[in-house]
Amino acid sequence: MAAALHADECEILTDVEGVFTADPRHVAEARKMDYLSYGDMAELASSGASVLAHPSVEYASNHRVPVHVRSSATGTCGTWVTSAHSAAPFESERLTAVGVAHQTGQLRCHARRNHPCRTEHGHGRVG
Repeated sequence: MAAALHADECEILTDVEGVFTADPRHVAEARKMDYLSYGDMAELASSGASVLAHPSVEYASNHRVPVHVRSSATGTCGTWVTSAHSAAPFESERLTAVGVAHQTGQLRCHARRNHPCRTEHGHGRVG
């Protein structure tokens, strides 16, 4: 709806304070992320994170509408999902996990194509 109304952003008020690195109900050390790219949020959503539906993330991305996920019960800042963070380089081009999501009976991994530990054939180096 935010895209159709040409809104500057889409505010999602929910029962959680934003998007976390893992489900805080299962992982005590889970941390709220302040910013995520559309791509990272789409990966988390398609892997089981239920705070945003995968199609809504794709739609926001296609229309470049920033999404602000925050709690309706607290005054915390929440998490911004935007395109501005899509091009942010990973520290030292290391492979970095953004977050962990799960769905029972599913295993899915995603690795960057040009990771420095990959050979030209796509196999990891040992030693």
